[in-house]
Amino acid sequence: MAKSNREKIGDAIILFKSGIKPFVERELQAHYGDDWKKQVTESLRFDPGNDWDTWAYLSAMWENWNQVFRNTLGHVERSIVSELRDVRNRWAHEKPFSSDDTYRAMDSMERLLEAVSAGDVALAVNQQKMEVMRLKLAEQTRHDAKRRAAGATEGNPASGLPSWRDVIEPHVDVASGNYQQAEFAADLHQVFTNRATDEYGDPIEFFRRTYITQGLRDLLTNSLKRLVQGKGDPVVALQTNFGGGKTHSMLALYHLFSGTPASQLPNVDELISALGIEELPTVKRSVLVGQYLSPGEVHKMPDGTKVHTLWGEMAWQLAGKEGYKLVKQADESGTNPGRSLIKLFDMAGPCLILIDEWIAYARQLYEKHDLPAGSFDTQFTFAQALTEAAADSKNTFVVVSIPSSDIELGGTAGKEALTRMENVVARKEATWQPASSEEGFEIVRRRLFKPIGSDDLFRQRDTVVRAFIETYRAGGKDFPSEASTADYEKRMKAAYPIHPDLFDRLYTEWSTLDRFQRTRGVLRLMAAVIHELWEQGDQNLMILPGMLPLHQPAVTKELVRYLEPSWPVIVETDVDGPDSTPLTIDRENSNLGRFSAARRVARTVFLGTAPMRGTANRGKDIRQINLGCVQPGESTATFGDALRRLQNKARYLHTDGERTYYDPAQNISRDAESRKDDFSIESVHERISKLIKNTERDKAEFEKLHPCPSSPSEVVDEPSARLVIFQPSETHTSNSTDSAAIKQADAFLNSRGSGPRIYRNMLVFVAPDHTRITELEDAVRWSMAWEAIYSKREELDLNQSQIRTADAKRKEWEGVVGQRISETYCWLIVPTQLKSSEPVSHEAFRLRGSDSIAERASKKLADQGALVTVYGSNLLKMVLDGIPLWRGNHVLVKQLCEDFAQYLYLPRLRNDRVLLASIQQGISMLLWEDDGFAYAQDFDADRNRYVGLCAGRSTQVSADHTSLVVKAEVAAAQLATATTAGGTGPATTGRSVGDPDSATTTTSGGDTTSIEPVQVKPTRFYGSVTLDATRLGRDAGRISEEVLSHLASLQGARAEVTLDIEVRIPDGVPDNVVRTVTENCRTLKFDNQGFEVE
Repeated sequence: MAKSNREKIGDAIILFKSGIKPFVERELQAHYGDDWKKQVTESLRFDPGNDWDTWAYLSAMWENWNQVFRNTLGHVERSIVSELRDVRNRWAHEKPFSSDDTYRAMDSMERLLEAVSAGDVALAVNQQKMEVMRLKLAEQTRHDAKRRAAGATEGNPASGLPSWRDVIEPHVDVASGNYQQAEFAADLHQVFTNRATDEYGDPIEFFRRTYITQGLRDLLTNSLKRLVQGKGDPVVALQTNFGGGKTHSMLALYHLFSGTPASQLPNVDELISALGIEELPTVKRSVLVGQYLSPGEVHKMPDGTKVHTLWGEMAWQLAGKEGYKLVKQADESGTNPGRSLIKLFDMAGPCLILIDEWIAYARQLYEKHDLPAGSFDTQFTFAQALTEAAADSKNTFVVVSIPSSDIELGGTAGKEALTRMENVVARKEATWQPASSEEGFEIVRRRLFKPIGSDDLFRQRDTVVRAFIETYRAGGKDFPSEASTADYEKRMKAAYPIHPDLFDRLYTEWSTLDRFQRTRGVLRLMAAVIHELWEQGDQNLMILPGMLPLHQPAVTKELVRYLEPSWPVIVETDVDGPDSTPLTIDRENSNLGRFSAARRVARTVFLGTAPMRGTANRGKDIRQINLGCVQPGESTATFGDALRRLQNKARYLHTDGERTYYDPAQNISRDAESRKDDFSIESVHERISKLIKNTERDKAEFEKLHPCPSSPSEVVDEPSARLVIFQPSETHTSNSTDSAAIKQADAFLNSRGSGPRIYRNMLVFVAPDHTRITELEDAVRWSMAWEAIYSKREELDLNQSQIRTADAKRKEWEGVVGQRISETYCWLIVPTQLKSSEPVSHEAFRLRGSDSIAERASKKLADQGALVTVYGSNLLKMVLDGIPLWRGNHVLVKQLCEDFAQYLYLPRLRNDRVLLASIQQGISMLLWEDDGFAYAQDFDADRNRYVGLCAGRSTQVSADHTSLVVKAEVAAAQLATATTAGGTGPATTGRSVGDPDSATTTTSGGDTTSIEPVQVKPTRFYGSVTLDATRLGRDAGRISEEVLSHLASLQGARAEVTLDIEVRIPDGVPDNVVRTVTENCRTLKFDNQGFEVE
């Protein structure tokens, strides 16, 4: 049975864990030491147990990113981690996955695995990903025939001119759509390990499809001079932006010296003969690809040799065990092999050394000194030794790829590695010229199309190109001036059947985007375009920007993957969807519909402006739009009319003077952006304080909240627990002892305004994080800006669409502000003092979760034992005796309340009621003489006796000016004396002087008077009941209505309900149910839960 997409995701998650686990554990151990797992577990919001799953590893990366992973990986990888956490969460909750979701998830897994040098696992995930794509395309092929017919772009070019499909034919794999299986992915490691397709793995097929650019020609020529004649440059650094052809150039070198006879290699035999070389020597090749080599692992070679470093790997590849012996000591110790490399090259020469993704490898060693691969610094001393040894050896050629784009660098470690590598390699390197845009035309054309088959077809091509040039010249100012030149005519012939304007847009605008690869990205897109047009039977003269079938998912995907998430919706509604605005315009206007004019204009504008968001002079004027749309025999006026209609109806099409462009934001977004910078920091902080005062009203376990007080005088000095939430400017930083928040805590602790604070043990503080406060301030600025626009909607004359947008944005940013307040106010500052003789210090705890500030602070204080709501009498007795707090043989209850509220070395009680309850518990104990104490209403100093002395039973305790807590032994002695004097024998438990249950009591004058017994009311209810599991909601509702509601309505009542669940499953619980229930229990914040085997 075929697997569902969710099952495929599950398989990929298992694979992904095996690849990410070694990297995460290595990085965490390097930062935290051997007990890293314990420390990391404390930073998580759940207990991952001993055997971590994929969620645990991703959560560990996310929660420890700034401390551990930001140096090794970059912002792109952090986004992938966030995305994969969501993927895993959706999978665990059995959410559905579309084919696109599945492909994207696997693609993200593959990218992150490659970034951590788990290349083999990444390759396995890639295979699963490509299978998903194959199945999706097969399904689309079965169902898209009707859609293609309906969606084909109409054109009405001049008669007598052949369509492009009549002149040139795509390669079979492109025409059939099978190109996706290879994805044009040049992978040096796959070629080296014989796992690549023939297109890249077979030397003859590789050179047949490779266009030899001037840069590649120079590189191959230099390699021949160096390895055959001993003359060329010893080191070449290949440095371009992402997708600039570095790997393809290395493949060309690898295949040139593969041992294949030069006469069989298309396009390079002339290079070889021009140098007078008759036969290529046998060259030893070493291939080192950083993303497939893990610096934290020892690699075992087929002959049993254990390799630790790059130089060990290189030596073994060049000369086997004998070569490895030359660098063995350096390899095992992770130190620079130095001059041993010269001996190695002399032994193995001639040698070709290809090093790809070295930066990705080196950055994993940043600030680590205990990995098998050696240290970060050693990578560059080795690089220097390698280049010098290559220069000293006559027949060694070293080629190193060096990235230029941030996406390939990663974080701080990647940038540092690049700087160091450039400094080292630049000493010996020769320059290398990447492919120009003009050469890129030929690279793409040759890979996608078969050669034009005859002279007659060449003449037909020239006829079409000449017709375009004449149209541009006749149109004059309707087209850019350069389009009518002879040079442009040459460009059109070179790029045929693809219009040069389409290439210009891809190589100019789109190549500025992160992750868009100049060659591979263009190949992927154009292969999808050509396949769709070929299947549609497209009859247009050339493939212009306006001809791109963006209504086909396979094409749209190749573009929007590089853009913001909102773009697919924009393309669907405003560019080229089945119900899009341009298609509606074409259908409603037959003069436009005959040419698909609105769709062609929309596609041209989209292709030329979508990737240029935020740039100056953005947009295309009507001349550039005409260039991307108009064919010979078509009128420019038709497309001008289509543009005007689009400007009136399209939601995301913007106009700036003569320029038109697409943008995800409504026009008023620019207004909001300019407004947000006008708000002063004081007004922003005032808004934050106001929001906290309005929203943070849940006191949790505190008696009172003080949100954002401006001075200590605003915090009343009372003996009850209070939470002070600091203002936005009073921030705290991890491990800081003198942050603004700490200083402010000292001020509030020591002062109440005009005088010193008395009840210092009643205050705790919450402060904002110094780093995150800027994010909160920015969100508040956006919120204020959108609120200002919405409130002035009539004054600004906004239309209804803009009003709806402003209102939605206003609410959206309000939500973001609320979330960021919770994230920013994350430091709980607790004043502490171990002993009265020691100074006061402040402990800072990080708050986590999404509850209110007070609720999170209460939970953290409870976890730390820093806020007590129930205080046992045994603990009170320990404090009374240990510090001690007795004033002689007793202590005033009121004084005891004062002590606990004032002194920081005592437990922090929520209020005096907690202490009174503890006293009441202590005096009512049966064993009060051993474990408790007594209580008296007063003390008669003249007679040295306690009035109303009570012990061993329950009584009402008050904190007035006379009530006392009495030492047990003193109280026992008085009670015994009083009983003897009364002639009743020894005292009994529960009887005391002034016992309300006694028939008599002794007054201060020694007389006895009769009193009435006092009825003591019950103060606690408890109960337990077994519920019907199939009717839980009904039974629980009845209990709440008929029992709980009567008690909870009483003044001062506090109800606590605990639900105990026990389910027995004789046949055992399936793994997927265990995972689902466990995850849901964590989400619902169960105190404890688990499965067990009986």
